[in-house]
Amino acid sequence: MLKGFFFSLISSVIFNSFGAPLYRPAGHTLDDDTYEINLDVSLWQTSSRFNTDGQEVQLNEGDSFMMIDTNAQLIYGFNKNLSAYGGGRFRQISTEYSSGGQDFSVTESGVESYHLGFLYAMKDKGRFRYNLDAQFGGTIYTNTEYETSSVVPNEEVVLGDSGSRYQVGVNASYLWDKDLYLNGSVFYHQPPNDLSAEIVWSADTTWLWEKWHLSLGADGVYSLNGDAFTDNPNDKVIQGRAPTALFNSINRAWLQPKAGLYYSFGSWRIGAEVSSRISGVSTDKGNQVVLSLSRATRGKTVTQIKKEKFKEYRIEGTVLKVSPRGRYVQIDQGLTQDVEKGMVFDVFKTDYFGGNELIASAIAHEVGLEKAILKVVKLHSKEKVQKGYVARSQ
Repeated sequence: MLKGFFFSLISSVIFNSFGAPLYRPAGHTLDDDTYEINLDVSLWQTSSRFNTDGQEVQLNEGDSFMMIDTNAQLIYGFNKNLSAYGGGRFRQISTEYSSGGQDFSVTESGVESYHLGFLYAMKDKGRFRYNLDAQFGGTIYTNTEYETSSVVPNEEVVLGDSGSRYQVGVNASYLWDKDLYLNGSVFYHQPPNDLSAEIVWSADTTWLWEKWHLSLGADGVYSLNGDAFTDNPNDKVIQGRAPTALFNSINRAWLQPKAGLYYSFGSWRIGAEVSSRISGVSTDKGNQVVLSLSRATRGKTVTQIKKEKFKEYRIEGTVLKVSPRGRYVQIDQGLTQDVEKGMVFDVFKTDYFGGNELIASAIAHEVGLEKAILKVVKLHSKEKVQKGYVARSQ
């Protein structure tokens, strides 16, 4: 069975590679009646720790901490505005440390957490799109708390921070150029285990090619410093013996640059991401590698959507001129016809038989009284925009 799966996967790579990368910017939701399945495996290796003052503390000789997470998530698009998602995480921890003059090597594994959430898309604003994101999650286990380290069992290792959590925030994306997106997310997060509320953020720049896309960015956490033990960290109860500050932290915070490379084939995408936590408070310093596999239904094509909405266009103009490289076009509509700077246009090739082939999408770059200059930001066809084509906007 496993052999057959890999044969099918390899065959898909060889025979079904086509089109643009299977990529959804942060600010976008799914199309009507479509879904995404995302699977990934991440490997975290602790190299040292940051204490509650942000100072780096080296691990004791012989100590180590490694964490492997297997994450699964399903996202479903009910319509262009609303998507719902849910998933879970299986975690394995392998650690070595000394306790009571003895050396221990402990491996602990199990279902670590689950989560449910939804995305609600707000009204498009030209190249800028954003959605509201709300998520609830929790664990099915509860960590035991110990007053002193002397009473903690020698091989007690916790899987994570136990309890329920929630977060609410915004995901946004901006189409800087036809092959370049800027993405950002910011959330108010109430973590489990009585940890302080915090602001969680993420930002990246993503370049798109025919089947590949590359992302460079960073993730981070900013604590709101609401931990009950802020002024007396040594009095906080103890949970487990592993040499890590990832769990049961005090006003945790960190910065973690990242880089990812992804390849799309048909309805599938594979990817690899590397990141390194370079600074922080009450957390670990270390490196992380994530391998991912995604499958998505594409839903209606852009051309199909535009054709179905054909009668909803409010403004229609004719292309008068095209720049030598095809990046800019002039149309015979301007301020008098309610054209505004930043307005989104779809450029069609039309014929006498009523055919409408979507060629490109463009943004109003300069607007005069009777004419406007559009900047082409995305091509939907191998053909170039030509004089006489029709530009339409809602």
